[in-house]
Amino acid sequence: MSKKSFIAGSALGALVASAVVLMLPDKTNKKLRKDTAEYAKELSDRIATEYPKLKKRSKKAYEALVDQLMVEYKKNKKIANTKLAELSSALKDQWEEMNKR
Repeated sequence: MSKKSFIAGSALGALVASAVVLMLPDKTNKKLRKDTAEYAKELSDRIATEYPKLKKRSKKAYEALVDQLMVEYKKNKKIANTKLAELSSALKDQWEEMNKR
């Protein structure tokens, strides 16, 4: 992965993390917001690393990668299903941005 792709992926991750945090209500537990933002950043970084490795790059392949990572996060992280669904949706909405790279 080139340095430019990594930087773009990190920027995309920060953008997704910010968007997800903004979706959370103000009265939501601060730790939950922090954890969700961290998960969004981690997931975006993983996608930025894994997507270029795919043999066939398409929207379907991108969404399958997001789904695969969601399953992994559901097993390994303590995150509510509703937040997981929000993360998934936010990441899938970034398909066009990822495809530009």
